[in-house]
Amino acid sequence: MKKSVLSVLTLVGLVASFSGCGSNSSSSNVSTSDLKGNWISQCEVDETISDQDTFTFTDSVLTVRNVTYDNLTCNNIEADILFDITLNYNYVLGSNVTTTGNKQASEIDLTLTGFNLAEGQLAELPPVGSTEYSIIYKENNKLYSAIDSDTLDGSTSAKRPNTLDFTEALTSN
Repeated sequence: MKKSVLSVLTLVGLVASFSGCGSNSSSSNVSTSDLKGNWISQCEVDETISDQDTFTFTDSVLTVRNVTYDNLTCNNIEADILFDITLNYNYVLGSNVTTTGNKQASEIDLTLTGFNLAEGQLAELPPVGSTEYSIIYKENNKLYSAIDSDTLDGSTSAKRPNTLDFTEALTSN
């Protein structure tokens, strides 16, 4: 299972090095103080299982926990957890960008610094140190991310997506 961190925003699909310090760029739609705290995805149901992500932002670090449950409600019962992975990123907010929908979103660069898998679990993950380039947009207590395309896949800053996905949002908790 390959998961892009901002694939929920689908925030956050997930490569150059940077200092790892968050930025409060005055030209950004989103600041680090806007992001601080927990953001929860919708519970996604697929036949007999459910899946939910929790994004936790601090000043310069993003932790994403993805849990897949053996139930249809994302009911956090330890016995029902089938898959549990935590991804750790450093992030930097960049400039405002105008999206294809004419919204002012913020650039976000995410560098994977590590991950945690439960024993016996396997996942196809990008290499530690890789950076994903995306955009995010905050409206009230909702956070939206970009939709990747074949040409704008977030693999470089020049290939940063510019279309927001309003079908999925993270909600601040």
